[in-house]
Amino acid sequence: MFELFAFGILAGVLVDFVLDLIASKFPRLKRLGSNPVVIGIMVFGMIAGLLDWYCLDNYLHKSGSMDPSTMGFIFYPIMLGNATIFADLKGLKSVSLQTTLLIALAMPFAAITIGYITFAMLESKGWQLADALNFGAIVATTDTSAVLAILDSVGGPASLTNLVVGESLFNDAASLVMMEIFIKTIAGESVTSSMVGNLIVVMVLGGIGFGIGMGLLTEAMMYFLTQKMNIFSCHVVLPFVVYHLADVIGVSAVLATCFWGITIGSLTRVDQKWQKESNTMLNFVCCLLSNILFFWAGNQIVHSFFMLTSGDIGWILAMFIPIYLVIVIVRFLSLVIFVPWFQFIGPKYEFKFCLAQTYGSFRGAMSILMCIVTRFKFKELGVMKKEHYCDQLMVIVGLLVFTTIFFNAGTFEDILRALRLIDDITISDAETNKDKNPRHEVRFYATAPEDDEQNPASDI
Repeated sequence: MFELFAFGILAGVLVDFVLDLIASKFPRLKRLGSNPVVIGIMVFGMIAGLLDWYCLDNYLHKSGSMDPSTMGFIFYPIMLGNATIFADLKGLKSVSLQTTLLIALAMPFAAITIGYITFAMLESKGWQLADALNFGAIVATTDTSAVLAILDSVGGPASLTNLVVGESLFNDAASLVMMEIFIKTIAGESVTSSMVGNLIVVMVLGGIGFGIGMGLLTEAMMYFLTQKMNIFSCHVVLPFVVYHLADVIGVSAVLATCFWGITIGSLTRVDQKWQKESNTMLNFVCCLLSNILFFWAGNQIVHSFFMLTSGDIGWILAMFIPIYLVIVIVRFLSLVIFVPWFQFIGPKYEFKFCLAQTYGSFRGAMSILMCIVTRFKFKELGVMKKEHYCDQLMVIVGLLVFTTIFFNAGTFEDILRALRLIDDITISDAETNKDKNPRHEVRFYATAPEDDEQNPASDI
C-alpha cells in the first residue's frame, strides 16, 4: 500500500509541474480545473501498470489490491464532508425537490434503461441481465467534480450549478443501493420487494437521520473546543468518524457524511482567518488523496486489460461507441421526461439545461471504484466465476471515464457557449469571484460561482 501512495503522490507532482508549464502558453487549460490533472495522473498510473506487468511481476498491483471500502474510506469522507460544509446551502435548498426527483426517479430510470439496452447488445458476449443492470447502476450516476470545476471557472446559471451540485453529492448513494441489489441477484440470492424496500429505508433514511444526529452532536461539542481545533476536527477528523460509524451500523455512509456536513454548514460559523488556513490545509490533503486514487484507478484498468482475451478486446472496442451513445441518449431522455415536473417544484429549468447536464455527465474515478466494489462483493459472496465479467466491466468503464473526462470536459466550455449559457463577461466575472472567495481554493469542492454577498455559505 505504501508503494501505491508514494507513486500516486509522485505522479501528482510531476503532472502538476508539466501542466503548469503548458498552461502558461494555453490559458484555456486553466479553466478546465482539475480535469487535465486527473487525465495525466491516470495515464501515469497506466504507464506504471504496463511496467508493473512486464517488469515487476505485478508487484505494484498486488501492493495496491486492497478492499475498495478501504480506498473509499481514505478518499470519500473528507471530500463529501467538506463539499457539503462549504456548499451554497441556500442554493441547494432551492433545488432540493428537483434534486430528489433526479436521484429517486431519473437516475434509477436511466440505470435500468441502460441495463436493458446493454443486455440486448451484449447477451451474445455472455452477459446476463443482472450483469447489464449492474453496469447501468455504475454508469448512470455522474461524477460531476469535472463539470463543477469547469462551471466554477467559467460561470453559468446558478440554478443549473446548484442542481449539478445536489446531484453530485447524493447520486452515489442511490447507485450503491442498486448495485447491492443487482450483485445479490447475480450471486443467486433471492431478492424480494420487501428486502429491497427494507434496504432503501434502512440505508437511505438511516443515513440521513444518522448524519443529522452526528451534526447536532458535533455542533454541541464545538462549544468546548478552540476555533482552530474546531476547524481541524470538522474538516479533517470528523468526516472519517461519521463515514466509518455509518458503515459499521449498516446505513448509507455517503448520505450520513453529506447530511452531517449540511447540518454543520447550516449551524456553524467560522472566522474567515481560520477558514482560509483550513482551505490551505484541505487543498493539500485533498490533492494528495486524489492523486493516489486516480493513480490507483489507472493501474487497475491496465491490469484488467491484460486479463482479457484478444476476442474480448475486439468486441469491447467495437461496442464502446454504441454503448457511449446509449448512455448519453438515455441520460438525456431521463432528464427530458422530468423537465415538466421541474417547473413546478423549483427554480426555472430551461430545456437547454438538459443538454448541458447530459453533455456534462462525466464518469470519474468513483465509477472505477464501483467496479472494484463489484469484484470484492462477488468474492465476499463466494461467486468466483465472475472474474472475467469484472475485468470486462473495468475496461469498459475505464474507457468511458477517459472519453468523458478527456472529450466531454475538453469541449464543455464550447457547449456552454453554443447554448448561450456563458460568454466572455460571465467567464471574467467567475474568475474575479474565484480570486475573492477563499472557498474556491479547495479542489473538487461542490460550490456555486456566486458572489459572497449572495452566498451565506461563504461566511462559514
